[in-house]
Amino acid sequence: MNYIVATKIKQKESVENPSVKGTLFQLQEEFSKILDEIDRSYKLYKVGEKTKLTEAIEATLANPLKQAYSISLDIDGNIKNIIDVIVKNFFIRNNSVVESVYRTKTPNQDLHYCIVLKNDTPENRTKVFGFFNAYDSTEVSEKFPVYFQFVPSKLIQKIFIQEKLKLE
Repeated sequence: MNYIVATKIKQKESVENPSVKGTLFQLQEEFSKILDEIDRSYKLYKVGEKTKLTEAIEATLANPLKQAYSISLDIDGNIKNIIDVIVKNFFIRNNSVVESVYRTKTPNQDLHYCIVLKNDTPENRTKVFGFFNAYDSTEVSEKFPVYFQFVPSKLIQKIFIQEKLKLE
């Protein structure tokens, strides 16, 4: 019986998708940061110290309507960070066709990416379009749209860059 269970576990491990594993790891990292802040705030609060998080909780309890908007913005920011991780992971997985990717500065802090392809071909563009079309078909894309554009490498210096993504 144990041999059968061990064999099934080995079979499951062998079909593991590295992209899924990488995405899960990155999401785990993001959530871990949030949980660490909650734990830190709780411990400090027990000894009379306040963090930004505990101050925000107190402000929310004192004036829930005023703080609800602020909390909503914070949650939206965390969701944008998670989406950004997913997009970055896509580019890392497809670094064979992508030369470089830049997150650009926008007035509304939108998720906007400029993509330089190694070879600007319809096939390479189709790989990128596939990902973004799949994202656009989700409900989350209505509230958190992701924009992208293909840019020739010679024009990158004219773009307001927020961050150059590491594709390694």
